[in-house]
Amino acid sequence: ATASRFLRGASPTVPGSTPAHFIQSMTVTYNGNIVYDGQWSQAVSRNPVFAVRVKGGKVGDKVVVNWSDTKNDKRMDETSVVAG
Repeated sequence: ATASRFLRGASPTVPGSTPAHFIQSMTVTYNGNIVYDGQWSQAVSRNPVFAVRVKGGKVGDKVVVNWSDTKNDKRMDETSVVAG
């Protein structure tokens, strides 16, 4: 029973229940254009490795990653291409 409550995003007020915590959505932009926009679930590993390939990348091009999780935490990271 605990496993099924966990998968449904259990309530912290239910004894023995653990609320689900995972990244729900992620967006990647490349020079302002969306190259990935996805919805994730608890099936993704705790520390996932994520890669996006873009043809024609040039040094200095801008990559931005945004995500939000089930605790309503959000993060945005920005970097530039350093090697072509």
